[in-house]
Parts: sequence; structure tokens; C-alpha cells
Amino acid sequence: MSELRNDYFNRLLHEIRSLEQRLLSLRNSGALPFSFFSESFNKTQEISRLLHELELLQIEEMKQQMEQLVQFLSEVKQENSPVQESVTSEKQVLAEDEPVRDDFGEGFTLPEYRNPRAVTTELSSEKIQAASQQTEKDIKPFVPSLNDKIASVIAVTDLRRSISLNDRFLFQRELFHNNREEMNQMMIRLNAFEDFDQAESYLREHCSWDFETPVVADFLKVIKKGFA
Repeated sequence: MSELRNDYFNRLLHEIRSLEQRLLSLRNSGALPFSFFSESFNKTQEISRLLHELELLQIEEMKQQMEQLVQFLSEVKQENSPVQESVTSEKQVLAEDEPVRDDFGEGFTLPEYRNPRAVTTELSSEKIQAASQQTEKDIKPFVPSLNDKIASVIAVTDLRRSISLNDRFLFQRELFHNNREEMNQMMIRLNAFEDFDQAESYLREHCSWDFETPVVADFLKVIKKGFA
């Protein structure tokens, strides 16, 4: 993906430099034709589109890295499991008690000898460990696991990818005041719902749209497709 990223960088630099040269030439000439505004708007739209595609590419790379890390940790855990089971089995064999016979008479089993100091140390260690676990439970904040982070990334990415590039610019312009960040925040909120009905209810309650217009109907169709 590094080649694709470099391609986005080069195209962004080309558009930015082209706009810069156009501005410098107009500033030096002193004339400002009306065509400049439409040309500049098209270039800024292209720059915005390239930045958005570059953002999606970055999210995809991060998702792949996280998936590789999860797979690696899973393989390490599987490799260590047989060793742990072997150690546990050996400890169980060594811990078994065997009866002791007297060389001069009948067989009998000696009572198990336990060092009083060892018992005290063991109990103290157990109390310390229990107290430490309770303290960690009380003060340790919740930290989302790696799987939670991956699921979050994947969920947001899937819902946004259900919208084509042309529709994305259309919805952004007509429904979200041409504000990409406002549209992204709305997509994140919609993605938190379990089904389309909940998402539609939220939109009807919080958005002052005319839900009879074609653009709103198309937006609802795209969102419903994302929940399918």
C-alpha cells in the first residue's frame, strides 16, 4: 500500500501547487475573473476527495496491522499451552503421597509433615495476593482489548464504505452543510445502533430534513443497505 499512498501524496501536491500558481498569477495581474472561483472550488473538492481516500487507506492499513498482531498473539498462546500443561502434570505427579512401611512390622502411613513456618508464609502470601487483586480491581480503569479496537475500526469502516464516492459528496453537500466532519460524526452515531429502524428513528428525531425529498430517501436506502 506504500505505492498507493505515494500516489495520493503526488496527486495532492500537484493539485495544491496548481492552485497556488493560479493564485500567484492572479495576484500579480490584478484581475480576478469569475471563472477562478469555479476552478478553485473544483480543485478544493478534488483535494478533499484525495484526503478522504488517503484517510480510508490509513484505516485499512491499521486494521491489517491489528489483525496480524492478534494472529501472532494467538499463535504464541497456542505454542505455550503444551508447555504449561506438561509442567502442571509433573507437579501433580510429584505432589502425590505414598504410604511408608516399617521395616520391622506392619505397614502404616505417616501423617503428612507440614512446617508451621511454611504454612504461615503460604497463608500470608495468599492474603497479600488477594489484597493486591482487590486493590487492582478497585483502581485499575477499564482498558479496551485489541479485539474491541479492531471491531470498532471495522464497524465504522463498513458503514462508511457502503456509500459510494459520488453519493458521499452529494450527501455531504445537501444534508451536512458540506461539512465532512459533521457527516463522519453522524455516521459514527448511526453505526452504534443495532438495526436500521433505530438509526432511522434517530435521524427523524434529530435532523430537520424533509424526509420526502429524493436525496434523503437515497441516504436512508444506503444506510439500510449498510445494516443488512
